[in-house]
Amino acid sequence: MPQHIAINTCFGGFALSAEACRWLASERGWVVLSGFEPFPGFIQVLVDQMMERDGVDREWAEDEVTRRTPGILSHDSSLFDPGAYYFRDNADLVAVIQALGEKASTRSSKLKVVEIPDGVKWNISEYDGKEIIEEVHRSWR
Repeated sequence: MPQHIAINTCFGGFALSAEACRWLASERGWVVLSGFEPFPGFIQVLVDQMMERDGVDREWAEDEVTRRTPGILSHDSSLFDPGAYYFRDNADLVAVIQALGEKASTRSSKLKVVEIPDGVKWNISEYDGKEIIEEVHRSWR
């Protein structure tokens, strides 16, 4: 059985869209961590302020707030950092990207699920946010 790993394929950085975060909450039971909100509705206040201040639409503002708020979602009470390489083979993360396609990405990300052979030890390398998967091998300095 192959391994599935999520990467970002454009310059920018790995980020889930607000729609992808909502999908994880509704389809997989992920929850918003109250510890990241000083008061209920804080995230919505940030979105509203960005829309008013910057004149952007709601979708763009939600994507930005989600991207800038690491750990906004949790699963099984563990902190979720979407940029962490160790989390990229998480079944829920892979599922949301496969389910939503381009809608799982933001303006600064283009997410893709890459399939690699089972048993291969892997690592993600990146340049300015654009990522590739490499097989782990021995190196010395």
